[in-house]
Amino acid sequence: MLTRGFVGVPLLFLERMAALKPYSLNPAEALFVICLMAHKWDERAPYPSYRRLALWMGKTESYARKIARDLETKGFIRRRARIGDTNEFDLTPLFRRIVLHESSPVTAKPGARKPAGSHPTRPMGRRPTRVA
Repeated sequence: MLTRGFVGVPLLFLERMAALKPYSLNPAEALFVICLMAHKWDERAPYPSYRRLALWMGKTESYARKIARDLETKGFIRRRARIGDTNEFDLTPLFRRIVLHESSPVTAKPGARKPAGSHPTRPMGRRPTRVA
């Protein structure tokens, strides 16, 4: 599986995407952004086709375009048209907003439980080894 590559998603993105104000990211928008991250190889803005994004998301191309419009309307991305080529998707506005919200505490809903296996000092699902 790793031979196909992987996407490193910043933990801060996952922690803050639903807490951004005045707009948050819904799951479809978050998946769209993660798909864009998979195409970000250097300092330039990623430029995948809507067809590829839709294929990866299991959605239609028109739905992928709608998500891009919604993200742009919310001020999270900037699309730059390239004549005869795919759009560039600038993620800078989204990442700036996430960093600005970094100092604000993430509040859990009242009565919310911690996920099973969660522990502040070890990755989820990993148990310490016992030494006999």
